[in-house]
Amino acid sequence: MFLRELHVRQFRGYDSLDLSLKAGPNLFVGPNGAGKSNLLEAVSVLATGNSHRDAESRQFFPWDKDALFLRGEFEGEESVVVEARQEKGRPRQVKVNNAFQKRLRDWVGRVPVVTFSPEDLNLIKGDPSTRRRALDDILIQTSPGYADLLQRYNKTLEERNAALRAIQEGKASPSSLEPWDISLLREGAALTLARRDFVRAFAPKLAERHGGLASDKETAGLAYKPSCTLPAIPERSSPSPSRKDPGEGKGESAEVAAANRRRLQDLRDGEFATGNTLIGPHRDDVEFSLNSRSAKAFGSQGQQRTLAIAFKFTEKDFLEERLSREPLCLLDDMLSELDGGRRRNLQEILSGGAQCLITLTSLQDWDRSAALPSEANVFDLNEGRIARSAAV
Repeated sequence: MFLRELHVRQFRGYDSLDLSLKAGPNLFVGPNGAGKSNLLEAVSVLATGNSHRDAESRQFFPWDKDALFLRGEFEGEESVVVEARQEKGRPRQVKVNNAFQKRLRDWVGRVPVVTFSPEDLNLIKGDPSTRRRALDDILIQTSPGYADLLQRYNKTLEERNAALRAIQEGKASPSSLEPWDISLLREGAALTLARRDFVRAFAPKLAERHGGLASDKETAGLAYKPSCTLPAIPERSSPSPSRKDPGEGKGESAEVAAANRRRLQDLRDGEFATGNTLIGPHRDDVEFSLNSRSAKAFGSQGQQRTLAIAFKFTEKDFLEERLSREPLCLLDDMLSELDGGRRRNLQEILSGGAQCLITLTSLQDWDRSAALPSEANVFDLNEGRIARSAAV
């Protein structure tokens, strides 16, 4: 898929913007504060419903405006036109090919997107919540029913924590937890197994992609670290490229739920004391490694950045394989802090295949020893204004 036309009205610092783009690299060059990240954010909101910077909807509106409008015309395996309208304080309205979409899950994945921003370094060195979200973002696009499963689990978790606080305050009896225990264990087991199977399929692809970026100087690894107990169940063969519903594997789910019911009972006193659920997918983590050592603890800034970039490009490959359509790549300030060899390896990847929207503070950030592709689109940005560059 590639974005052919983008139309923006009253979004962040853009009052009005109409942009025609090409397949392949599209470079947006300008100083910090010129609006480069805002432009990519508009595309992310259109394609996925969410900001690639994890911003809230209220932050999209210019300070003196009460409504926004976004429209993207995408081409590729099919033609897709996505429109988003929103008034301040009201839900967003989304149309895909002129049909209103009631729920995000009805259209997410129609235009697959992979994003990279400086905040994505937190994939390696940040909190576990960042890594959980990275897994969820991929599974929501590739696994039917995963979005619903995650929503059900989060709702159950919120209600169970409220019940724990009521017990803590003497307003309810411990037996009132039983319905929430059943739901938490059932939905949690399905989430855990979906994430485990994903990491098993994803990890070798990550190692291969990272080897290309790092010129095989290090070996990358990825391991799933669930907070709950996973019984010794024989490993299944890798999932097929078709999209798989996380509800599959009921026997395994039952075994995981049974094992964690015992753990839940053992942790009961601690939960009553804290008012929080102490095990479950909301406490999972994923560990990145380099040469079998923790990348978070031992990796340099450049190594961590390379590993985060490798994850994102593996995500692109994974989405393309599972959805049979090429994702759009949004790459926000990703060439800084890489040495020359890693930068050239990355630019070779960017120069072919999927459409990439790439932000740079200077065109000099593009290493000219890896020639700028002749088909590249280059734009100059400054204070919300954008024009095609004459300096290519």
